[in-house]
Amino acid sequence: MKHSKISDFELTERLDAEFYRPEFIDNQKHLVELGCTVPLSNALKNIQLGYTGPTEIYYDPEGVYYLSSKNIVNGNIEIGANTDKIGFEFHNGKLSKTKVFSGDVLISRTGSVGKCALIGGNDKEFNIAAHLIALRINNNFDSAYISCFFNTKFGKNQSIRLQRGTIIQGLSIFDVPNILIPNYSKQAQIYIGNKVRQAEFLREWAKDKDEEIQTYHQTFIPVQTKLDFAKKTRLVSTQQMTERMDAHFYPGVVDTYLNQDLDSFGNLSSCCISIFNGQTQPEGENNCCEQVTVANLSPDYIKGQPREVEAPSKNEKFTKKYDLLMCNAAHNKSYIGKDITFVHSDKPLLPSTEVMVIRTDPSKIPASYLRTYLLSKLGYVQIQSTIRGITAHSYPVDMAKLDIYIPKLTGKELISWLATDELLAKAGVASECSSRLTVTTKLIMEALIEGLLSEDEIITAQQALENGDDTKDKAILRKLTDKGYAAKDGKPLFSDLDTLYELLDEAELDQKEKEQN
Repeated sequence: MKHSKISDFELTERLDAEFYRPEFIDNQKHLVELGCTVPLSNALKNIQLGYTGPTEIYYDPEGVYYLSSKNIVNGNIEIGANTDKIGFEFHNGKLSKTKVFSGDVLISRTGSVGKCALIGGNDKEFNIAAHLIALRINNNFDSAYISCFFNTKFGKNQSIRLQRGTIIQGLSIFDVPNILIPNYSKQAQIYIGNKVRQAEFLREWAKDKDEEIQTYHQTFIPVQTKLDFAKKTRLVSTQQMTERMDAHFYPGVVDTYLNQDLDSFGNLSSCCISIFNGQTQPEGENNCCEQVTVANLSPDYIKGQPREVEAPSKNEKFTKKYDLLMCNAAHNKSYIGKDITFVHSDKPLLPSTEVMVIRTDPSKIPASYLRTYLLSKLGYVQIQSTIRGITAHSYPVDMAKLDIYIPKLTGKELISWLATDELLAKAGVASECSSRLTVTTKLIMEALIEGLLSEDEIITAQQALENGDDTKDKAILRKLTDKGYAAKDGKPLFSDLDTLYELLDEAELDQKEKEQN
């Protein structure tokens, strides 16, 4: 039986036992003993609950994004193809009170309660659903610093503690202003807040580079907008026929596409070194390697932390830089081919059995081009045509037979085309650095609250950065590990800090050039 003994001065109007869990009480005491905490209300200019009514009638594919808690992912605002949009007339009319802007902080009030993100960038404008609470921070506090605090264990414990409700628990807009936040000096806040902003800046830069590369590759792919994707029949020549005798493997729309320029199409196998499925290994402690599963795949790069597994006896199935990864098995077949993940690093990773590896021949075709082609509407139809069985599997032998459009390029144009993989790999490194910077802000904030890092150290580092000296900043970042700040048994969070600073400089230079143009 678990119980807590609460003194009179610790008792509030809350009479639910969950509210007085020992870890919640300890968390509260620790923050109070810092001597610099204040209620969040001291930092607020405004607080707003998202729109609570039905919104289906307001949906408009050309409108403004309508965010919910699912759009907050790992401390960032993630907007995808499935993010809802509402019409501008409703955004500026009936739903105008729930507008949010760059600099606002969003907190999830239901589901994964307490997850938080800053709306970064400039001049961004969204609308929010009732799953979210928006905080508009006053000039006495740094909004990015506030968003960082909510994602620490000290912030999350308070958010979880303050949940109310019997059937569906959630944060109340009336409780949030009572959350305690550390009121460190403005320079300390700016130091942490700038790391949040740098993470957002690098993430957006990487995304822009990816989009630029995809746009470039799309200029070489024949137009697909006029294709009849509903076509049910196809006349297949003997040259294109395989041992597959099911009509599903020969979608009718591909026939029309091939006839546009038959000589420029070739089997996927003709431009690849190898296509194979990974190998699932049991978890281990000694002689381990990192395993990539379907959960680590995304529309761009490998996400999350791969799990530690026993290293196989042979190394033939480990990934290499520029490999493409694809989910090859799913209960819902629509997931197969939905994401094509680009491997941007030389770090060897072991894909699981459910992950297919496509390794292109870099002298014939860039992997970034193949990724763009396979992510097109027709590419997805072709991948889906390879699926076999009730449980839905795609096999390398069938993928190898897909007809891929290969443009005929020569000279400088060919050299530029083949060089795009390295450009996408750099964007991947920037995306990875962005994710690590997000972790950095959380670790630094927690180290500061726990007394492992002093406020004076952070202030000194910030003052040095303002004077063009990054040595003290690097000294702090070198102590960050995957297990916390200055953890003796942890692996360094950043393997190469110079790369991080070079990418930040390059991204800033690109931004200045865009502003001048």
